[in-house]
Amino acid sequence: MDFSFKSEIVNLEAFQPVLNELKQIDANMGENIEKSLRAAVSESHALLKAERSKEQLQLSLMKEQLIIQAQSSQYLILLMK
Repeated sequence: MDFSFKSEIVNLEAFQPVLNELKQIDANMGENIEKSLRAAVSESHALLKAERSKEQLQLSLMKEQLIIQAQSSQYLILLMK
């Protein structure tokens, strides 16, 4: 089942400008953050690619949202130390 913005979500396109900026500041840190983000969402992306119904799609997107929120919280905690 295809939907609007599927490829943008799976390819993390919304994150690319920030990731590119981070890589310009510190290439190693930027690469590590991107790898960490991709690993964190790999399961939800697999579900998005395989979903067969609107309910599965909604569940996959909610899971992705929670994972990204948790991931960003961890980086905020690290930055505040």
